Amino acid sequence: MFAAINGPQQLHKHKLLFLYFLVTLSNPDEGIAQLALSCLLKFKVDYITPYAELLSSLLKKKQFRDTLTKIDMSKEEGTVDSHHRHDLIPVIVRILFGRFSARGSGAKSSKDSPAARRAAILAFLTVLGKNAGELDYFV
Repeated sequence: MFAAINGPQQLHKHKLLFLYFLVTLSNPDEGIAQLALSCLLKFKVDYITPYAELLSSLLKKKQFRDTLTKIDMSKEEGTVDSHHRHDLIPVIVRILFGRFSARGSGAKSSKDSPAARRAAILAFLTVLGKNAGELDYFV
């Protein structure tokens, strides 16, 4: 319902709605997280909108690992603009937490097994943790 609303900034308590959708990104259910992302994109926030495709592909099982390896979080020439970096990292971490806590799909594929997905997420977070203060969001 909220994904169909244009201009949610005009709604009563829109900041609370934004925070709710941000928290819902960490839901292990892929469909719920995708809906939360589409609601967040309606807010047209400058640090989320340019990365809509990237964030959406993080929520898809088939594209998750490829997208995770393509994200370059280096401060100099990464895929994320240095001005957006501080605000975008909590969004990415919420998505990764939801994917980390998601259970297996029942298929015996080694690419989408929970263990392989968790290993890929932890490898990404170790690269992210090399920069000072960026994993303070977890604490």
